[in-house]
Amino acid sequence: MATSTKKEVYSVWAIPPEDVCDRLAKLMTTLGSEFGGPHFEPHMTVVGAIELTPDDALNKLRSACEGVKPFDVTVDRVAGGTFFYQCVYLL
Repeated sequence: MATSTKKEVYSVWAIPPEDVCDRLAKLMTTLGSEFGGPHFEPHMTVVGAIELTPDDALNKLRSACEGVKPFDVTVDRVAGGTFFYQCVYLL
């Protein structure tokens, strides 16, 4: 009989450089105090909410990272949405 490994929910985030992260964190804290909302680390979601076993998650992440090099992101504008966890978009 095969054993099954419990699946968990995973996301992959791109984290900004420390100086940018610090500035964004301060801004997010200020806005969070004024408008409410959860505290979380500044990030850009690359892949969100996928269900995998821990082994599959690690293998897929390692495989995906083999071809990824550091990259720059330029923000042209900021937009808003209605989904709670994706309400601010940097475009």
